[in-house]
Amino acid sequence: MDLNQFMNSVRRQDLSKRVCWTRTCDSPVKALPPVFLARSLLSITSLRAGGVRASPSSPWVPAGPFILAAGLLQRSAPERSWRRREERTGEARRRKGEVCDSPLVSNLPSSSFRSSSQLSVSHGPVFAKVNRREGAGGWSPLISDRYQWLEVDLGKRTQVTAVATQGRYGSSDWLTAYLLMFSDTGHNWRQHWQEDSLGAFPGNSNADTVVQYKLEQLVIARYLRLIPLDWNPTGRIGLRLEIYGCRYTSAVANFDGNSSLVYRLSVLPSRTDMEIISLKFKTLRNSGTLFNAEGRRDHSLTLVLEKGKLLLYHQQGKGREGKGREGKGREGKGREGKGREGKGREGKGREGKGREGKGREGKGREEKRREEKRREEKRREEKRREEKRREEKRREEKRREEKRREEKGREGKGREKAQEKGREEKRREEKRREEKRREEKRTEQNRTEQNRTEASVSSSSGGRLLFSLGSLLDDQHWHYVKLERLSTHLNLTVDKNTQHVHIPAELSHWDIQQLSLGAVQSHGLQKPILSNKNFHGCLENLLYNEFNLIDLAKQNNPQVTVVGNVTFSCAEPVSVAVTFTDSHSFLQLPGLTSWSSGFVSVGLQFRTWNKAGLLLTFNFLQQQGIVWLYLSETRLHLQIHKAGRVLLELSTGSGLNDGQWHSVEFNSRQDRLSITVDKDEGATVHTSLPLPLTDGQLFFGGCPVQEGSQECRNPFKVFQGCMRLLTLDFQPVDLIKVQQRLLGNYSHLQIDMCSIIDRCSPSHCEHGGRCTQSWSTFHCNCSNSGYRGATCHSSAYEQTCEAYKHKGHTSGHYYIDVDGSGPIKPHLIYCNMTADRAWMVIQHNNTELTRVHSSSERNQHSAHFDYTSQEEQLAAIISQSEHCEQELSYHCRKSRLLNTPEGAPFSWWVGGPGPGQVQTYWGGALPGSQQCACGLLDSCLDSDHYCNCDADYDQWANDSGLLTHKETLPVRSLVLGDIQRPGSEAAYRVGPLHCYGDKNFWNAAFFDKKTSYLHFPTFHGELNADISFLFKTTSSSGVFLENLGIKDFIRIELSSSFEVLFSFDVGNGPLEVRVVMSIPLNDNRWHRVRAERNVKEASLRVDEFPAATQEAPSDGHIHLQLNSQLFIGGTASRQKGFLGCIRSLQLNGVTLDLEERARITPGVRPGCPGHCSSYGSLCQNQGRCVERANGFSCDCGQSAFTGAFCHKEISANFKSTTSIAYILKEPYELSRDSSALPSSIFSDMTLREENISLSFSTSQSPALLLYINSFYREYLALLINKHDELELRYKLHSSRDVEVLESRVMNLADGRLHTVAIRRLGETVSIQIDQNAREDFNLTSDVEFNSIKSLILGRVHESDELDAELAMVASLGFTGCLSAVRFNSISPLKAALLLPESPVIITGPLAQSSCGSSSSANPYAAETTHSLSDQPASVDPGQPLVNAIRSDSALIGGVIAVVIFLIVSALAIMARFICSRKETYRNQEVKAAQPEDGHEFPFSSQADS
Repeated sequence: MDLNQFMNSVRRQDLSKRVCWTRTCDSPVKALPPVFLARSLLSITSLRAGGVRASPSSPWVPAGPFILAAGLLQRSAPERSWRRREERTGEARRRKGEVCDSPLVSNLPSSSFRSSSQLSVSHGPVFAKVNRREGAGGWSPLISDRYQWLEVDLGKRTQVTAVATQGRYGSSDWLTAYLLMFSDTGHNWRQHWQEDSLGAFPGNSNADTVVQYKLEQLVIARYLRLIPLDWNPTGRIGLRLEIYGCRYTSAVANFDGNSSLVYRLSVLPSRTDMEIISLKFKTLRNSGTLFNAEGRRDHSLTLVLEKGKLLLYHQQGKGREGKGREGKGREGKGREGKGREGKGREGKGREGKGREGKGREGKGREEKRREEKRREEKRREEKRREEKRREEKRREEKRREEKRREEKGREGKGREKAQEKGREEKRREEKRREEKRREEKRTEQNRTEQNRTEASVSSSSGGRLLFSLGSLLDDQHWHYVKLERLSTHLNLTVDKNTQHVHIPAELSHWDIQQLSLGAVQSHGLQKPILSNKNFHGCLENLLYNEFNLIDLAKQNNPQVTVVGNVTFSCAEPVSVAVTFTDSHSFLQLPGLTSWSSGFVSVGLQFRTWNKAGLLLTFNFLQQQGIVWLYLSETRLHLQIHKAGRVLLELSTGSGLNDGQWHSVEFNSRQDRLSITVDKDEGATVHTSLPLPLTDGQLFFGGCPVQEGSQECRNPFKVFQGCMRLLTLDFQPVDLIKVQQRLLGNYSHLQIDMCSIIDRCSPSHCEHGGRCTQSWSTFHCNCSNSGYRGATCHSSAYEQTCEAYKHKGHTSGHYYIDVDGSGPIKPHLIYCNMTADRAWMVIQHNNTELTRVHSSSERNQHSAHFDYTSQEEQLAAIISQSEHCEQELSYHCRKSRLLNTPEGAPFSWWVGGPGPGQVQTYWGGALPGSQQCACGLLDSCLDSDHYCNCDADYDQWANDSGLLTHKETLPVRSLVLGDIQRPGSEAAYRVGPLHCYGDKNFWNAAFFDKKTSYLHFPTFHGELNADISFLFKTTSSSGVFLENLGIKDFIRIELSSSFEVLFSFDVGNGPLEVRVVMSIPLNDNRWHRVRAERNVKEASLRVDEFPAATQEAPSDGHIHLQLNSQLFIGGTASRQKGFLGCIRSLQLNGVTLDLEERARITPGVRPGCPGHCSSYGSLCQNQGRCVERANGFSCDCGQSAFTGAFCHKEISANFKSTTSIAYILKEPYELSRDSSALPSSIFSDMTLREENISLSFSTSQSPALLLYINSFYREYLALLINKHDELELRYKLHSSRDVEVLESRVMNLADGRLHTVAIRRLGETVSIQIDQNAREDFNLTSDVEFNSIKSLILGRVHESDELDAELAMVASLGFTGCLSAVRFNSISPLKAALLLPESPVIITGPLAQSSCGSSSSANPYAAETTHSLSDQPASVDPGQPLVNAIRSDSALIGGVIAVVIFLIVSALAIMARFICSRKETYRNQEVKAAQPEDGHEFPFSSQADS
C-alpha cells in the first residue's frame, strides 16, 4: 500500500464520525495534534500488514481509532506515552475542563433514594440533599440505631471521589460517624476502608456545616449506602448527603466457564523492554484461568485463580523451537527455523509428519497420565468407601454394645452400670484426645498441603510458580490486576499490592505472540495449569500494551477469536450473604411445620478464620432435647443432648477455617441422620431418634442475650464469619426479608455483605514469620526465624561480638545479626573474647596449609574460598568493624611469587566486595605495591626482589603476613602461577577473616546543654518502627528522640528519674507506653532502651526488665506519617532537652552517626567516656575495670583468674613430688631494689589480716594444700586431716603452740571440687567451704604474721620449723587438682603457669589443666575444640608442615608421625627422670609437651580453627 492508497482508505472510513483532527473538538474520539499528524504523515516510509509505519525517527501514525482498534499498528514507547497523556487530558476536555469532582446527587430523581425506614413522609430519603430545605430538611429514620441506612442509586457505574454530609436542617439531628458501602447491583455490598483497618468516617459537629471527605482510593460503583454509627446524643439520626465524581466508561466481557477470547498478533512485534497486561475481574468461583500468554520457544505465562488467590506460572512446552504452531492461513509468512507448516515450501512434508508424529506421541503420553490419574482417584475412592464401611461397622457394634448395657441397667445392676459409665466416659475422653491429636495432625498436614498446592500444580503441569498474590478474590467484586514485563523483572499487581521477581533466563528474550483469555487455547504441547477450570465471571478493560482487547472483540477484529458464548455485559448473580461480626451476633428463623414428622433438612454455606463457633442449634421433643451443629478445632461436629446426656455425636471435615466457602447439609430422615461438608457425605448414622420440631426456632451463629432463656443455649464459642445460601427443606431463606424485620429476628449482623478480611494477605509478619489469623486479629509465629515481637520485626540476636562481650558472654559461637531488624539474616560465627578485643572469626572452606607440587600438565593452581557467611553478611561485618585482617602465607622452593613490581606477577589473589578485584600485593604489604612484607622492611633474601620467594632459591622460604586493608577483604580466590617447573614446590594458607571493633556500638554523643540537639532526615517507619539506644545521665528528665508529622508524631523521653515514656500518634489519638523502674535511671550508668511500634502493638523495654506493651486499636489508622526532621537529644521547640550521653542509636536496624553530626553541632560533643561505672561489674574475681576510649577492659593482674572478664580459672594437676614455691624478697632487698615486684612488700610487713581463696579436688588424706612461712619461724598451713576435714593451722609466735582451727564440714577428700574462702581480721578468722554456712573462730596466741618468706603449694622440702605431725604431712605432698589459688594479692599458681618472670621455683611435674573448671555451661556459646595436631615434614630442610590429608601419601605421613611420637615420648621420659634426680628448679612458664622446633622445621603446622 502506497501513500495515496492509505489516504483513500482513510477517506472511505467516514472520518467525520470517527476522528477529530483538532484539539478543540468534543468528539468521543481522541483529538490528534496537527503537528504530530503532519510530521507522521510526511515521514511514512513503509507499510506493514495494513498498518502505517513511520520512519525510525518518528512514531507510528495514529491513523484513527478504526486502525488502532483493528490492531494493525505497533506503537513505539514514546507514542504510547503520548497516548496515555491524551487519554488523561482528553477525558477532562470531554467534560469541558472539569476534574472528577462533579456533584452527583443534586439532580437525581426521587426513585434513586431508598432507606431502611423514615420518621415520616417529610423525613424521607428524597430530602437528603446537601443545602436543601424541602420536607423536614433531611432524612431521619424511624428508629435511631446502627441498623439504619440511606441508599443512593447513581443510575450507572460511576467514579466516586468524595462524599459530603450535613445534618438535618434546623434541628439537632446529625451524624458524628458513619460507614460507606458500595455496590454495582444493590446487593453484595462492600465497605470502603480509608486504610487497611479504618472503616469509620468522621461526620458533623452541627446541623449546618458541610463536611467533605475525599476518598484516598477511588471507588467505581452504581449504588452507595451510608450506615450511621454515631450521632448527636441529644438528637436523632439526621442526614443530608452529596456525592462527588464523574462518569465511568468501560468495556466488559462475560465468560460462562466454557468460553474464551484468543488474541493473536498478526505481526510479530519488535523486541521491547516492556509489555503490560492489565484487567479487572469479578467472580464467585474460587478457581479458574484468567489468561495464558504464549511466546517464542513455546514458553508461556499463565495467571490462574486458585482458592481465591492469583498464581502466576511459567511453563515451557515439550516442543523445541521449530515445533511450534501450525501457522495455518499464513502461507509464505513462516520465519526461517520456526518450524511452521510452510505448505508451499519444498521438503517440509517430512518435517510436518515428524511434528505430527511427535504430537501424537505427546498426546499419547498425556492420555496415559490422565488414565493413571483416574486409576489413582478410583483407588482413593475405594479406600474411602472401605474406611466408611468400617466406620459404620464400628458404630453399629457400638450401638449394640450400648443396647446391651441398657438391658443390663434395667436388670438392676446399678454398680456395674456406674462402672461401665465411668469406663465409657474414660473411653470418650480418650477418643476426644485421640481426635484432638488427629486434628492437630490434620491441621499440620493441611498447612503443609496448602504450602504444597502451588508446587503440586506446578509439577503436574510442568510449570514453575512465580507469584502468589491476593486472597478472597472470589467475592463478586472488581479486582485490578496488572502484569508488567520489564527488562529484568516481572511485576504483578493485585489491587493495591505489588510483588517483584527477576525474569527467568528463558524469558529474557521473549515476546507474547498469543494471548488466551478465560481459558488456555494452546497449540503447543503444554498441559494446562488448571485442567477443566476455565474462568467463570466478568473481565473489564482488558489491555495489552494499551490495546483494549474487549473492544477489538466487540468490533469483530480478525486478530481476536471468540470461543464459546462470550457476552459483552456482566451477568450479576445475586447471592445475599450475612456477616456475624461479634459475640452478640445471631440469626433466628422459625422452623417449618412439616418438620413435626421428623423430616428435617437445613443447608448453608459459611466461611471463617476461626477454629470454633456455633453454626446452628435448635430444640426438639417439647424442649426435652437440643441439637448443636458447631465447629471445633476446624472440624464440623454434631451433638444431640437430652437431659444432660449425649445421645449422639458426629464429626466430619477438616481445615474448615481457611477462609473458603464450605457447604454444610444437615438431614434427618426416619432412622438416618447425616451431616455433609462440601458435598462429601462424611458422617452418617442410622438412628431411631426422631427430631420433631413442631413450633421450634432455629438459631444460627449464636443465641440472644437473655437471662435464663431455655429456648437457645450455646455452650460453645459464637460463630464469627459469613453465611449464605441458607435453605430449609431445600427452600432458600430470603435474607432481605430478615433485614426488613419481616422474617425471624437478628442482632449484630451485616446483611447482604460478607465483610471477611484476610489479615495475612499481604502478611505483616516479617523475616519469614508464619501468619495465622482469627476473625478479629492475626498472629505471627516467629519460631526458628531469629526474630521476635508481634510481627517478627526485631532481631533476637546481637549485631556484633562486641555487644555479646558487653553482656558478659565469653568466647564461643553466637548468632550475629549484622543489621538488626534489616533484611540480612542472622548467621552463626565464632566470637573470640580477649582482654581488650572481641574478634569475629569467619571461617571458609580451606584454612589449612595446603601443599602444591609441580606439574607440567598445568600452568597454574587456583583455589576458591567459600565463607560460612553470605555475601551481604560479609560486607556488613567488614563495613561496620574498626579493623579486619586475614592471614596470607606462601611457602616456596623454586616457586616465584610476584616477580618484580615492573613485571607481570606470577601469582595473584582476588579480594574485596562482590566478585572482588585482582590484587597483586601480599600479606604485610600495601595495596598495589606488588610487594611482600619483606619488601617494605628491606629484609628480603635477595635485595633485587621484593619477596623472599622471588629469589627463586632451591630451598624453602616463605612470604607471610596479614592483609589489613578492608576494601580488599575477604580473600575470595588465589592463583599460583610458577608451579610448572621441575622441582617447584609450594604451600599456601589463607586464614579465617578476623574483625574487631564495632563502630556502631560505640558511636555516641554527649549533650551538655538543655537547648542542644542533633537533627537527621525524617524517620520512615510507616508500618514497623523499632528504635534502640543506650543512655546515661544525671538529669531526671529529657527527650531522647522526637519526630513530628502534620498530626502524627513519635517521641521517647525520660519523664522522671524512674520512668521512660514512649508516645506516638498515627491518627487515632496519642498512645503511650510507660516503663516504671524500681531503680533510678539517672545514676550515670548506661541503660538500654528498646521501643517498637507495629500494626499490632507497641512495646517498650528498659535494660533487661520485662517489656511494657500496648495493643493497637483493631479499627483505626495504621500508617505513621512523619515529615519533619528527626531530633535527637531535644525537640524543635528547644524544650525538655536531654543532658547526658546517647550511644548506639539505631532506627529499623540503621545506626545514626551521632559522632559525625556532633562534631559540627554546638553544645554536643562526639563520644562519651566513662564505661566502668556500667560494665565494671563484668570484671570478676578481683579483676579491675580499665577505661578505654571505646569501652573497657578487665585487668586480671590482681586476680587468680584470667580471660576477658577474669573469669577463666587457672588449674593444675599435682603429683606427690610437685612443688611450687613463690619466693618473696629478702628484707634488705627492698631498699636496694626499688623496682621490685609488688609482692615484695610482704617481706618486711606485719600482717594482721589475710584473704585466702582456692579450689581443690583430691582423694588424699592427709594432704597439704597451702603452706606460708616467714623469716621468724612463723607459718600458716591449710590442710586436709586424716578425717577428711579441713584444718587451718596458725603459728604466729615462734615460742607459742600452734593453734588448730578445724572445720565441721566432712568428706572433703571425695575427689570432687571444693572451694575454700578464708578471711582473718586480727584474732577473728572465718572459713567457708562451698555453699556451707560460714564458720567463725578466734585466735588466742597472737594476731601478727611477720616477714613472710614464701608461699608453697604441694610438697614442702624444708620443714625444719614444722612439728613432726605437720612435717610428715608436708613430706607427702599433694596429689590432685588445685585451682584459682590466691593469697591477698598473690596468685602463686597463676604466676607459675603464665608469668615466666615471677619469682617461682617449680619442682616436679606440673601441667596446666581444666580440672578446676565449673560444670555450668554457657547457654549462648557452643563448645569449640581446637585440634593442634602436628604433622611431620619431609627430610628436606625448611619444608612447611602440612595437614596430613593434603600430603602426597597418608601412609608415609602416618609412619613418620608414629616415629616422631616415640622420639618425643622418649625425650619427655628422660627429661622427667633427670629433673626428678637433680630436683631442678625451673623459673619459667610450664607448657604442654610439644616437639621442639629444629632448624630443619621452620614452619608451624598448627591449624587455625
